[in-house]
Amino acid sequence: MENFFLLEPWFVEKVWGGDRLGRLIESGGERKANARYGEAWLLYIRDERSSIVRSGKNKGRSLAEIAKQDGVALLGRRFAGKRFPLLCKFICADSGHLSVQLHPDKEAVE
Repeated sequence: MENFFLLEPWFVEKVWGGDRLGRLIESGGERKANARYGEAWLLYIRDERSSIVRSGKNKGRSLAEIAKQDGVALLGRRFAGKRFPLLCKFICADSGHLSVQLHPDKEAVE
């Protein structure tokens, strides 16, 4: 496994977003003209989608595939085989209005 590789960001449209993230983050990530991007997800594995590697021998593969194939090398023994422990993203509220978000743990919800 390579020590380092670059990942494609995923630009997420939000009503409070703008065009600044697309200008600030140099990438080949998919962006639509005149879209209002409020988030740029830089490192993530979710059920519906995952970061895509954009350099090196794993170019074009998803981070989820790599974690499944060689989780110990990617995440270490503590997290291999478990839910990916990170979500790294930039948030940019060009409109000046952000939504209020709450992410309670399972115990608080039950």
